[in-house]
Amino acid sequence: MAGKWPLIFLTRGFQRSARSGRVETDESGKSSNGCGVRAFGLFWTAFSSIFLCVGLWMTWGALEAWKWKSVPCVIERFEITADQSQEPPFRPDLVYRYELDGRKYTGTRLWTGKEGSDKYEDLAEVRERFTKGPEGRLTELIHVAAECRVKPDEPETSALMSAGSGQIWGGLAFTAFGGFFVLIGLALIFARPGAPVKSISNKGNANHPLAAVIAFLFFGCAGLALLCGFVLPKSFEWFGMRGWKETEAEVIWSRVISKSDSDGTTYAVDIFYRYQIDGQEYRSNRYSVLGGSSSGSKGKNEIVRAHPRKSKLMVFVDPSKPWRAVIHRSLGWWCLVALFPLPFIAVGAGGLWVMYKKRLDGPSVSARPRSSGH
Repeated sequence: MAGKWPLIFLTRGFQRSARSGRVETDESGKSSNGCGVRAFGLFWTAFSSIFLCVGLWMTWGALEAWKWKSVPCVIERFEITADQSQEPPFRPDLVYRYELDGRKYTGTRLWTGKEGSDKYEDLAEVRERFTKGPEGRLTELIHVAAECRVKPDEPETSALMSAGSGQIWGGLAFTAFGGFFVLIGLALIFARPGAPVKSISNKGNANHPLAAVIAFLFFGCAGLALLCGFVLPKSFEWFGMRGWKETEAEVIWSRVISKSDSDGTTYAVDIFYRYQIDGQEYRSNRYSVLGGSSSGSKGKNEIVRAHPRKSKLMVFVDPSKPWRAVIHRSLGWWCLVALFPLPFIAVGAGGLWVMYKKRLDGPSVSARPRSSGH
């Protein structure tokens, strides 16, 4: 019996060493996994911060411009120049005069944040606001009373139009988008390696699954924003276009424009044309309902070749707003864009509904205590 004690002690020593080795291995594995997760979280947070900073910058700039002082002014000239060699090609030829604190100033800026637009209709929409005279539509904007916006600390800095609500909402959308993913990155950085995941089906759990709720809300709100901010307005506009009047127009220029970024190069048809309604000349470069650009230039080059400069084509004109026109008013396969927000809405609403149902149903069967009976 005495000879067995060394063997027993040796066996127990090996068992303790094996257990300690497994513990050390588990701890080192958790440590290495935790470092990898934190490194990815740092990269994720840094990348997402770009969107957050851009959103904050856009929102701040729009809010600052919104606070500019409204001052009476007189428009001396307001025309729209078109030069396809410039970017953007359509710019306001604008001169207005105003007086502040006994000093006279001259302004030439239309917007606070941009010099022009790729869409002629954007400028025409603004110009038409000032053409309504007491005796009808004004053909020339000369000595027209208006209101301009003046920067409080720099009275020589002004713009005819203030920052629109669209700029503010766009900045807030970028901020929310970037902020959501920054929160994900911070959660990865500060998460405890090997921390147990708590079931969301535990009704008595005081720690609510806030991260999951935020994620599902983000997906749902993103889908609703796309649906209400893009799909529905374009759908209503398309339905209204069915009553637009078909009119002959003349092509001023016709080209394919390209835009390159990190995702590649996209192309768009740019046909600038003029037409007449009730003896007044109007211009537009709108080609389709949705606009935008896409990959592939072959089909777009064929469209441009079919409509050379000074050629005639038929366009559809809005009778109530004759400065609005479009060449191609059918949606085609672009109607599939209307389906894009639906998966986001389904994931957001479905996820929240499942979480709600699980909390109402109480603990799952596997989480309930087992009976001690034999």
